[in-house]
Amino acid sequence: MYSGQIAADGRRYATGLGPTVAPNGAGKPVTHGTLDPVLADLGDLNALLNRSVADGVTNSTTTVTSATAAFTQADVGARVSGAGIPAGATVATVSNGTTVVLSAAATASASSVALTIERTLAKLVGTHS
Repeated sequence: MYSGQIAADGRRYATGLGPTVAPNGAGKPVTHGTLDPVLADLGDLNALLNRSVADGVTNSTTTVTSATAAFTQADVGARVSGAGIPAGATVATVSNGTTVVLSAAATASASSVALTIERTLAKLVGTHS
């Protein structure tokens, strides 16, 4: 939920970061502190974190394949959902760009399975010590 203020020009600002008058007296708002670019970037972030494919293949084991998923090591720990994938299943290991091993076996064998791969931001950017 958005918390802040909406200026007369329609831009959204965090509380206390509203537009200020430019020093030249022109009366134009200075846009530092605006949340619009941040909110717009959330859509891009969601696309980085989550993706879906329509060509998943399950075989009642922990192995899942997809010709289009382009799996990487950044997918380890990502939640995977789709028909026949147990709730809470995650990517345990990445074998290659088309094959992963899940933390739980699929409950069915099927092809053309719609899969959603959901990574966390912490996994995407890594941890720092």
